[in-house]
Amino acid sequence: MRYIEKDFSAVLFDFDGTLVNSEPLKAEALGYAVEHAGGTWRERWYAELLGHPWRTVEEQLMVRAGIPARQGILAEYFHGHYQTLLHTRVAMTTGAEDFVHRLHEHGHPLALVTSESRIIVETVLKRFHLMDCFQTLVCGDDILNPKPAPDSYRMACKQMHLSPAEALVFEDTDAGFTAAIRAGITQIIGLSHDWNQNQQFHRSFPTVHSFLDQPLP
Repeated sequence: MRYIEKDFSAVLFDFDGTLVNSEPLKAEALGYAVEHAGGTWRERWYAELLGHPWRTVEEQLMVRAGIPARQGILAEYFHGHYQTLLHTRVAMTTGAEDFVHRLHEHGHPLALVTSESRIIVETVLKRFHLMDCFQTLVCGDDILNPKPAPDSYRMACKQMHLSPAEALVFEDTDAGFTAAIRAGITQIIGLSHDWNQNQQFHRSFPTVHSFLDQPLP
């Protein structure tokens, strides 16, 4: 089914949960971190906190899991374990590799807009031979205010010399949708998966379950 209502000049992708099926790995790594920090983990918490900045996730989990206050303790356990999982088990969202390659081959400028760190983004893109497909990468290292602030999408449009009205965005969280809308982008398609069913964008925007559902170009 075709969801595009008008022409677009460039396609901007979110990373976690949209281009890359990393949400199960993040949930597993957070569970590992919580338990090793002395807390009790509930898997549903990850879905409830999906899309929030790391500081919010960390603060919420410390309270929910009953972990004594110590700044940075979750990050100490989370990041190393998550990178191990990425290196051994990361996968692209269904159809994403082929979709990106087809867009690139048809001459569509592509950007990746994420709050994830650049080192992780580049590691994954290189592993799946997608690095050369992207004209622009805007990562968490590049911005002061993460999604839902519009900064990352504004930066991507500026670097691509692109009007927001010419952009097509793929996102999977309310925070991502809010960031794109605040940046002036109106064409946004949601990626639906097991972890984001509580997100509100499903009610207002078109969604697909994989990139196999979006037969562009």
